[in-house]
Amino acid sequence: LAATFDEGLVEEVGAVLGADCRRRGSDILLGPCLNLQRFPVSGRHFECFSEDPYLASRAGAAYVRGVQKHAIACAKHFVCNDQETDRSTVNSIVDERTLREVYLAPFQAAIEEAGAGAVMCGYNRLNGTYCTENHWLLQKVLRDEWGFQGLVMSDWFGNQATEASMNGGLNIEMPGVEPRHYGGYLAAAVHEGRVSAELLDERCLPVLRILLRPGRDVQPTPLVAGAAEEATLLRAATQSCVLLRNEGGALPLDVSRLRRVAVLGPNAGDTVVQGGGSSRVHPKRCKSILQALREALEAKGVVVDHQRGCSWEYLPKNMLNLEVNGLISMGNCDASGQPLSSAIVPASSSVNDLALMVGSF
Repeated sequence: LAATFDEGLVEEVGAVLGADCRRRGSDILLGPCLNLQRFPVSGRHFECFSEDPYLASRAGAAYVRGVQKHAIACAKHFVCNDQETDRSTVNSIVDERTLREVYLAPFQAAIEEAGAGAVMCGYNRLNGTYCTENHWLLQKVLRDEWGFQGLVMSDWFGNQATEASMNGGLNIEMPGVEPRHYGGYLAAAVHEGRVSAELLDERCLPVLRILLRPGRDVQPTPLVAGAAEEATLLRAATQSCVLLRNEGGALPLDVSRLRRVAVLGPNAGDTVVQGGGSSRVHPKRCKSILQALREALEAKGVVVDHQRGCSWEYLPKNMLNLEVNGLISMGNCDASGQPLSSAIVPASSSVNDLALMVGSF
């Protein structure tokens, strides 16, 4: 989306996604992802806008404005959770100037300019303290400086403490299926005087604001997107393709002058359309590059010759665990993102939650 360099279009896409949340009865969309693409093989980079903080800020704020026409946007993962290695425990050591000018900038724009209603903490430590417990980050910067009045949630199984997280500024521990430090543990801490009832009220208030916001009780519409929404998504996908060089006017292809087209590489036939993990979605339809080219050209007498060349493989079976299989099931797709069937598997099913819970150990 950021490659469109079009804030208006990003906002339109955000509105489409927000409307889909509303249809499905969801209060919060867990996005945008405002981390920076600072490491080329980070597993969540397909969710991030850019390695540039200014571009990420502009796209992120536009996305939030669009989503929040219908639902609540949750900016994540706050902050400096930008690498895959030891992602859940790494200590990101960053000086304050770099933090403010680079890593915090997209979140600040999403809060101050677009009014994002929720923030998700990163798994990581920031300068020695877990983000979920970081009072400087969650209270002084986010709430006191930026004026944030929404809720702060942990990433899934990302909360590490009870009192420290409550004092730091964390409102919700996710997921609710298996409280590790809130739930009954938090109730016990309040009863024993380790957490004050006043602080508990303070942490509950932003959650209640979202649950009681005007219009939330309106019945969701059927799960059917309209032609206008699909046209918006197609336009965004088209405009996100950046052509760096076009020697001799080779593109677009002039079908009348073509007799044979060579398509090289394994990804033409096994096209990877999205990344993995919790942001995997179930596409209604999804053609491979090779299939699309054949449909467009062969009916006009053009021969499409595909040579696979090198090959790639899925993870070895011994590397697939319950968590990976649970995430694949949630999106009902194979490892490349292609749909497995027309049936949609509910992401909140107890089977998926169990697979994620067991796989997290």
